[in-house]
Amino acid sequence: MNYISSFNDDSFALLGANVIGGTNTAPQFDRYRRVSDYITLDAQLSYEFMKQEAPLAAAVDNSKGAESVATIIASNSWYQQLLSGTRLTIGVNNAFDRNPPTVLGAFNDNYDTSLYSIRNRYWYVAFNKKF
Repeated sequence: MNYISSFNDDSFALLGANVIGGTNTAPQFDRYRRVSDYITLDAQLSYEFMKQEAPLAAAVDNSKGAESVATIIASNSWYQQLLSGTRLTIGVNNAFDRNPPTVLGAFNDNYDTSLYSIRNRYWYVAFNKKF
């Protein structure tokens, strides 16, 4: 979860109200505009297929020796051997697809690029294989 608390917008960006005979374009430093707080949720789920390893040498029956180890490794199916040591990850950033609040003091994009990202919700999948 990502949280950015509310703050006062830059007063320089707030222009004055109507004045007799026209508009006052001077900044109003005695006025404040509150930018709302901002919460996003990122979630991730991973599953790792356990690596199939041969038993320890001490646990191997001496009468059968290396034959039993080879039998255990060969008994795994091809897809178990393929998925052994593999991690599959799925995730989402900005799960509720919230847009950043408007900041009038941000002259270029109308949002504060140092605090927010306009990247909308996106899903991703990652596949990691250990050899």
